[in-house]
Amino acid sequence: MDSTWERQPDGCWHWQGGINHSGYGYIYVGRTQVMAHRWVYEREVGPVPAGLVLDHTCHDAATCAGGKRCLHRRCVNPDHLNPTTRSENTRRGGNTVKTHCKQGHEFTPANTYRYGSARYCRECNRVSHQRR
Repeated sequence: MDSTWERQPDGCWHWQGGINHSGYGYIYVGRTQVMAHRWVYEREVGPVPAGLVLDHTCHDAATCAGGKRCLHRRCVNPDHLNPTTRSENTRRGGNTVKTHCKQGHEFTPANTYRYGSARYCRECNRVSHQRR
């Protein structure tokens, strides 16, 4: 199945099939779309424990901006995937250590609101509402 991914010098296996709007690889199993990293993990390692998600341990929040352009999201190497809780995965992704939003606005107490474990920029939200 190696033709579905391309091995990288850093050990990542970049998915060469379809990529979704969030930057993750996917594959169809029958009529169901499945995340490629999960599909490879389950074939090579076994089922992901109930209630857990797969964290890309190859992602380094200090050197990668993250988001849909993050090439680590395409990695399907089972050695780079670690079952963890969703909140731990979010924390490791670096969103909690970022000091500015994608548009460059600082995450200050006055300019930040939370929804679940995610942080959002109030200024970006204001600008978005003005456009509508």
